[in-house]
Amino acid sequence: MASQKNKSKRKKRTKSTKDAEPKHSMSEKELRKIEDDTLKKVNSSISSLEIAIATWHATKKKPKDLEPKYEKYIWLHKELSKWATRMLKSRKHGSGFDARIKLLGNFVKICSVYGEV
Repeated sequence: MASQKNKSKRKKRTKSTKDAEPKHSMSEKELRKIEDDTLKKVNSSISSLEIAIATWHATKKKPKDLEPKYEKYIWLHKELSKWATRMLKSRKHGSGFDARIKLLGNFVKICSVYGEV
């Protein structure tokens, strides 16, 4: 009986030390680099989308078959702009590691939805 109690105590201690380990294997510096690279790509994409949207608006005769593509551009521009704003705010206010990881996950979701539409 006494040996069983000692084993359960050992398990509890082991469990608590596992909880103390970091949740992520990524460092702050690595996360910052990923954020920087992603923001650069997003800003570049936003600029390209703005040019495409402006060109569409300037065209007098708009082909009907290109309308769905134009609507996708508008949707993507809106979503990327909102995402970039949230990312910049989270960096400015020093959001936690998990919140920043979640934002990067949201970026991946935006890209996957755009690819499906």
